[in-house]
Amino acid sequence: MLAVYDLRLVLAAMAASTLAMVQYVGHADDPTFYLLPIVTFALVFALPQLARLEGFTLISWLMAAMVLFDEPHNFAYNEWDPWTKILGPLLYERLGELGVPGLIITPLEILTVSLAIWLMFSGGRREHYALLSSPRFRLVTALALVLPAAGAFAMLRGQLTGGDLRLAFTQFRYIPYFGLWLYIGYIGYRSPTQLPLLFKLILGATMIKCLQGWYVFFVVFDMKMGKREYLIEHITSEHIAICMLLVSYLWWHYRRHVWHTVLALAGVVTLILPYFLNLRRASFLGLGITLALLPIVYYKNIRRWHLLGAFGLGSAAALVLTLLWNTTSPLGILVYPLKRFFIKDKYFSLDYRDVENFNQYHEAMESPFTGWGFGHHMKMFMPLTDISNFYPLYDVLPHNNVLFLWANGGPLAAAAIAAICVVSLAVALRLNRIAKDAWTKILAFLAWGMVIRWLVYAYTDVGLFKFRLPALLGLVVGVSIHSLALLQRRGEPEYVPK
Repeated sequence: MLAVYDLRLVLAAMAASTLAMVQYVGHADDPTFYLLPIVTFALVFALPQLARLEGFTLISWLMAAMVLFDEPHNFAYNEWDPWTKILGPLLYERLGELGVPGLIITPLEILTVSLAIWLMFSGGRREHYALLSSPRFRLVTALALVLPAAGAFAMLRGQLTGGDLRLAFTQFRYIPYFGLWLYIGYIGYRSPTQLPLLFKLILGATMIKCLQGWYVFFVVFDMKMGKREYLIEHITSEHIAICMLLVSYLWWHYRRHVWHTVLALAGVVTLILPYFLNLRRASFLGLGITLALLPIVYYKNIRRWHLLGAFGLGSAAALVLTLLWNTTSPLGILVYPLKRFFIKDKYFSLDYRDVENFNQYHEAMESPFTGWGFGHHMKMFMPLTDISNFYPLYDVLPHNNVLFLWANGGPLAAAAIAAICVVSLAVALRLNRIAKDAWTKILAFLAWGMVIRWLVYAYTDVGLFKFRLPALLGLVVGVSIHSLALLQRRGEPEYVPK
């Protein structure tokens, strides 16, 4: 049953949306007009809820919107423009491109910083003191600031070595994102009863994108990928991997009826074809490592029939690949992603990444202790193919972010990302051992795999310089730290935001 405040919130959202549509009819060429009602609604109704019980609900919906909408510069779905791609600029486009002259930040960055600031000052004086003195909050603060601190040093170092300040800000702008969402997740979370909404919204948003992927492959592409690099876009592969693991975990542990199996099978089938046709080798590798680690993480739960079943599935998959590898029938789409995995072409082969890594490695060797600092283009010790026609920042934000941090921020920056991964992984595995309720167990199960796959993305496919990957990981790790704190407390007063 809706509370009176919830009803007012719904009516305000409907009024803002209606007004925005009316404004759009008369001012379609000027986004500032039809964005104003939405921004006003967010400032008046949405942001204040971060100090109330509804705060995590808003955080969950914002994260779902981030998963659902497409970043304009990722060229999602190639030549097809679905509504998720058309609305993407509302979150991800720079305000300067949306009609606000001179602003290079995005609405999403404004929302993220606003959420973090509101949470910092929303509690009472007593609660605020308890928050700042909490050992868990000190851990969150250290984890949130370690990479931005290393990035700030890299910016200073870059200016001392003649770097361009605008270029330095471009390289720095994504670095605080993990920490901001880590903080938002830790403070906004209150109890496991809030987790189902977050997971269901992410699953729903991902299913919508996968259904669009089915349509574009069978109708727009006519079942022919051709030389297209992907089906949807890069980051969606990670969201699909999360959802496949979520559906599989729920089916494995909580199926009670044959319809549960039918629904789980339908969900996995909906997800798996777009996942493979999206052709993200980084995601394939990360998911493979996650699955390979399952017997180690859950060694106490492994039975002989589990191993026999895994061997049987692997053998069946190998047989299918062997039979269909050279087929020209429509069934060839089942092996096409793996064939593309081994195809070396001009732009996306391992040769390109090897040359890129070679240049970054030698760049790091020229200044191994301090790095060159932010604000420089990558040095070309070996000629690298110019792909600026579809990735203008190819020599500013290279694919291997780990080597990038070492080459530009020195060992301090490389140690910062290592610390984030190690601490986050330790928190997730610890939570995995002591979690008691179902949704906290699911949170822990997803969290440790997300850390591993993010590190793979950061090492191979620009995992650090995207909005959605570090944001979702930061949110999950922040919630995990708070969950761990709730489970580990032994009578000491615990800060609970109001």
